Amino acid sequence: MAGWGKAPKLALGLPDSGLKVNLSVVASGVKLRDFLVANETFSDFLHWNTSLPRFAVDEILNSKVNLERIITSGYQMRMKDLCNSTKLSEFLMISNPAVAMASDALICLMPKDKLASAEKVFQANLDIVKPFMWCIVVLPI
Repeated sequence: MAGWGKAPKLALGLPDSGLKVNLSVVASGVKLRDFLVANETFSDFLHWNTSLPRFAVDEILNSKVNLERIITSGYQMRMKDLCNSTKLSEFLMISNPAVAMASDALICLMPKDKLASAEKVFQANLDIVKPFMWCIVVLPI
């Protein structure tokens, strides 16, 4: 598995379409914010519903995403799973250690219904294709 300093050597493509995405280019600096739709409401949810200060929300949204870890974990990963054997730091590199620790604690201490609401808001604001749109290469067939 690639570490935080290395971009994974992965390519994503659609068979017989000539469409290919070089994930190693994208993975090197993609941030959580890059995966959110324009006019996203997830940041407001974090600020108002979890009482995170605005600077902490910004730290989280500006954290780098471990794209390889997300791809290998698949879509079955749930926020509640981040309190078991998996840690948020495996998916996001939050540069402020205090915000990283507070985020881990928040996920583990949040009531189940609020955690489920956070996950729904996140999923509603998620655009998984958005970070890849600028690097899609069309290859000749």
